[in-house]
Amino acid sequence: MKLSALAVLVLFCSSCWGQHVTFEAIPGDQNGTQAAFAAWRSSEIARQGGRIRGDWWWGVTACDVTADGYPDLVATIHGRLGGIVLRNDFPQTGRIGYTDITSSLLSDTRLMPRADRRAHCWDFDHDGRVDIAGFSNDAKNASLFNDPGGFTRIAPMMSPIALPMAGKPSYLAPSGLTDLNGDGFLDVTDRRFDWIFQPSARTFTRRPSTYVKPTLPPEVQDLVDHNDINWRYFDCCDVTGDGLEDLLLFGYRSYSRVNFSRLLVRQPDGSLVDETVARGLPVDAQVNMIENVLGDALPEIAMSRGTAPGLYINSGGQFSRIANSSLNTEIGKHDVYPTDVDPVDFNGDGNMELIIHRSFGWLLVFEHTGSGYLPEPTLSLRGGWRADGYDVADVDQDGALDIMVGVGRGPDISFVVYRNTSTRASTGFLEPPVVFDGGVVHNASFAPSPAPVAPGSIAAVFGDGLNGGSVIHSSAIGPDGKVLTSLGGASARVNNIAAPVLYSTLGQLGIQVPFELAGESSATIRVIANGAPSTPRTFFLDNYAPGIFTLSQDGRGTVAALHEDGETLVTTEEPARLGEVVTIFATGLGPLSPPLETGSPAALHVTSSQVTVLIDGLPAELQFSGAAPGFVGLNQVNFRIPDNTRIASEIPLVLTINGRQSNAVTIPVSP
Repeated sequence: MKLSALAVLVLFCSSCWGQHVTFEAIPGDQNGTQAAFAAWRSSEIARQGGRIRGDWWWGVTACDVTADGYPDLVATIHGRLGGIVLRNDFPQTGRIGYTDITSSLLSDTRLMPRADRRAHCWDFDHDGRVDIAGFSNDAKNASLFNDPGGFTRIAPMMSPIALPMAGKPSYLAPSGLTDLNGDGFLDVTDRRFDWIFQPSARTFTRRPSTYVKPTLPPEVQDLVDHNDINWRYFDCCDVTGDGLEDLLLFGYRSYSRVNFSRLLVRQPDGSLVDETVARGLPVDAQVNMIENVLGDALPEIAMSRGTAPGLYINSGGQFSRIANSSLNTEIGKHDVYPTDVDPVDFNGDGNMELIIHRSFGWLLVFEHTGSGYLPEPTLSLRGGWRADGYDVADVDQDGALDIMVGVGRGPDISFVVYRNTSTRASTGFLEPPVVFDGGVVHNASFAPSPAPVAPGSIAAVFGDGLNGGSVIHSSAIGPDGKVLTSLGGASARVNNIAAPVLYSTLGQLGIQVPFELAGESSATIRVIANGAPSTPRTFFLDNYAPGIFTLSQDGRGTVAALHEDGETLVTTEEPARLGEVVTIFATGLGPLSPPLETGSPAALHVTSSQVTVLIDGLPAELQFSGAAPGFVGLNQVNFRIPDNTRIASEIPLVLTINGRQSNAVTIPVSP
């Protein structure tokens, strides 16, 4: 690993202040849905003569049926019994709860849209009220106008059973909704047929689709022709970053293990070439997600089933499976129908969490901290509805996306609402930034306030709304040859001196403490974001405040170190060797010689005071201590591992300079 990559690894620690995605569960017996479903079931048993048939609740869609600005819930059944509409009672009661209003909208709940996936809502006729469509087949589907006096059923029925992405949550509209004839009204296509909305007649008319299937490479066309399975074409995006629209093709059979996947890369002449293996993707998987989840211009791909399922990270058009075995395992698990993998930013930090939902009722949320996905899910639910029994919407209009999940079977049907209690609303309100009290800490040791930081060192600033909502893990050099003092819409002034900003997220900034503050015992910081300044916060200074970076990014555990080759990380799998010269990274080692200006990348600058490194209590032979060349605020120390050091995976290591001792870390050592 190069030094530049290591610097990104060791600097950023979005988990150190604990701003995680959190939810409050509000179960059905508290939100009114358990009683609503029980009443529906009782009436249906009476209607059917004492025995219920077809009680298979299937999907939920959050949409504002009542036009009051708050999302209601449309629940559907996989069968002929229709569904119900649950009104969001938050505007009336100030708490999360629901009331069944179906009978006030429709004379018979069996006329509600029935869907093989979830129903979908949009304003068919532009009257300001969302209408409802179910996508299934002509025998059991209905679409409804939402008129002021209630629902009006329309015909002919839409039946796009292969609607691209139709199973996605309502906030991710299915890609089959589009204005096909340019009249300003949304039409529907499943690429076999088009359903064109006729405004004057208030209905949809069906025609053969105008979609032209792409010309596939002969070997791929042969695969399609000779496998009687469900094929999906995703000509959605530029996967490789060359400006041309590529094609992702996959095929599956619901009740078998048959799967095919191909990435067909568009050539300048318009032809498609199968580059699946060359680009690092499997050929025997299902495609569950094609979304840009890392904030760059290229989409990532989630794939289930097959020999190597998981999340594939896109680096310049080349894919590699993410190093998170738990996430990959959960994506790879598969029931009857394709697993849903949906990106949502729940805490407004600019990083996409992943919802994983399997058709037999599992729902999990994996949080992205800014440096990667956590190894275990933040939310894990078993026992949900099959197929599409969840949706995402801002239930209480507090600016944060919540999750609604259908749970239970038979008489125990209800919804659990997971209210989003994360620090920051996902819509990112433009309020003045807030620096937490004690929120300026050492960016290597993360020792809590009042532990000091040193002039010239890197400090982490924790707060809320610290930038414009972007996630930028590294800065750049400005025209003056110094690191930028504004990044991602954020700037910081320390004792009214502009501080270089090394990374910038909504909840954490990395700054260089100005060298000009040498000799001071404290300083005041003010962050400016969205044009507004934060309340000033005071933090403490010391000319020397050594701290060592660790692989865990929290100042504990294994040191962030490179082997003698200057590229390979020291890890338990690749431990340091006796007698080897290794490099560790630190910040806060005090004044440099020759002096270095604030924000200027280092050349050959050594520490003004002597550094001592003890390994297992033994002094190490020092080779170099100073500023890391090419970096701002980062120190490096090169030393030789003593020959008589013990062999173990956690050998104590500590650094001392001018009487100040660093955080205690460990280093793995082998013979």
